[in-house]
Amino acid sequence: MNFDTKHILRWGIPGWYFILNLTIAVSAIVGYEWMVNGQFIVPTIIITLMGVPLGYILHQPYFFISNIFANNTTVKWNLYLVNEDKDRRDFLSQRYAYLLTVIHGYGSLLSSIFISIISVFIISTINGTMDTEIRWLLVINLVLSIFVFTNFMYYQKSFSKFIRSILYK
Repeated sequence: MNFDTKHILRWGIPGWYFILNLTIAVSAIVGYEWMVNGQFIVPTIIITLMGVPLGYILHQPYFFISNIFANNTTVKWNLYLVNEDKDRRDFLSQRYAYLLTVIHGYGSLLSSIFISIISVFIISTINGTMDTEIRWLLVINLVLSIFVFTNFMYYQKSFSKFIRSILYK
């Protein structure tokens, strides 16, 4: 398996973001005493290591949903590239890969934010309280989801425009 730093970022950031949300939500309910006197160092190391696998798991709902609604142009794209000279083919392939990487990164983060919102809401509902910290956490998540969704849609439109300009001249 070819595991690049792009995978660490694509899956790590959503995983770490989700863990951070759960940590804040649980700490708001049970208190922050566990962070005193260096007792948080070992859990922090474990949480850091769990971020990438958890992010990969959080990536799966996005990947599933995106494949349901995807317009698969892979065959047309590959047939088009065969007829191009090497320099143009390399440029187009790199642009295609870049746009897909960014789209999947934003999609993974969006999936993580939505699952975080649901999890924080469930945790606060089970506890029977909606502390100020929990409310702020939900507001921050909702605002961030708007920004991430806006960027996701921008790159999705850029990708669609790129594909249309190449395949459907």
